[in-house]
Parts: sequence; structure tokens; C-alpha cells
Amino acid sequence: MIVPLVAITVMFLWALCYPFISLGLEYSPPLLFAFFRAILAGFALLLLARLLRRPPITGNDNWISIIVIALTATTVGFWGMFYAGGILSPGLATVLTNTQPLIAAVIGWYVLNEKLSKKSIVGLLLGFSGIVVIGLGSMNVHNEELIRGIGYVLFASTGIAVSNIFLKRIAAQVDSLYAMGWQLFLGAFPLAIMSLYLEDISEFRLVPSLIISLLVLSLIGTS
Repeated sequence: MIVPLVAITVMFLWALCYPFISLGLEYSPPLLFAFFRAILAGFALLLLARLLRRPPITGNDNWISIIVIALTATTVGFWGMFYAGGILSPGLATVLTNTQPLIAAVIGWYVLNEKLSKKSIVGLLLGFSGIVVIGLGSMNVHNEELIRGIGYVLFASTGIAVSNIFLKRIAAQVDSLYAMGWQLFLGAFPLAIMSLYLEDISEFRLVPSLIISLLVLSLIGTS
């Protein structure tokens, strides 16, 4: 009973993300906004791990996996998520983000040789059907902006799905707080670099609405 409740809680917190992304994007370029979300969430988890005296990450293989996770889950994931947040409605973006388990299942089957039961396959197909039905209700094939937004969501979902494979490989070898904290912290810096080259950072305005969005997204929706 505990595991389903935890999963539902995680999905609820995740569902909060796109509404607050849409709110914050009124006052910040997307990549810069994503950088602040990742760096704050990563710092919070690393600080908590330090205060709780969790064991630090050791081993070159584990650190390589952390870097890959940082680039896929945080850099790619947040990049696609924040760009999509400026195009799609929060509801549609949240629904489309749930293609991530489907992508992860395919990658897990191919990379980790994970076998799916008949019930799992039926569940995944039903879930995908629901995504298609909801998505079609809001989709216009002639709307290039909408198609671009969906592409960003799928880009983010693929990055997160790939990171989940590497997380599963090291889950029993590293502390979870340090692993998630470092991947968020390290994955934030490519976002900052891209923001400097691709965005007009003078559009950033530190107003109360943006601060609230950042705190909710970084501390509740992420860490």
C-alpha cells in the first residue's frame, strides 16, 4: 500500500510543475529559469545529505553514471520541459510528460533485458492510448508551434527515461540524496551556459511570483 501512495504523491508533485513553470516564464527566459530550479534543488539535497552525514559517492564508474544522469535528466529534461512550458498548456504538457514510463520501458527492455508481463504491456498500452486521446483533443496538425511544443516534451521525456536506466544501475551503490543532488547540481551548469549564448538574460525579473515558482519547483517539485 505504501509504494502506490508514494508513487501517487510523486505524480501529484510532478503535476504541479508545469503550472508553476508557466507562471515563472513570464519573468525569466526558459533556460535561465531551468538553471535556477536545478541549482537550488541540487544544493538543497546536497546540504541535506551533508547534514545527515550520508556516505559520499565513490568510484569512477559511479561518477560517470552521475554525469550521464546529470546531462540527460537535468540538462536535457529541464531544457525540453521549460521550452515546452512556454508553448503548451500546463495540462497537456503534464499529460504528454507521462510518455516517459513508456519510453523507459522500451529502453529497459532493450538495454537491461527487462521482461514485461502481459499485465504490464496492457497497462502501458492503455496509458499510451489515454495520452493519445487527450493529446488529439488539443492538437492541430497545422499548428507548427504546438507540434514543436510536443517535440520538446518528448525530448525531455526521453532524457529522463535514459537517466532512469543509469539510476537503476547505481541505485544500490550510491546514496540517493547525494546521487540526485549531484546530478541536479552538475546538470544545471550546461543550462546556464546555453542561456548565456541563446537568451537575453536582461529579461530576468526577480519578482515575488518568480521566487514562489522557483521555491515550489526546486524544493517541492524537484528535490
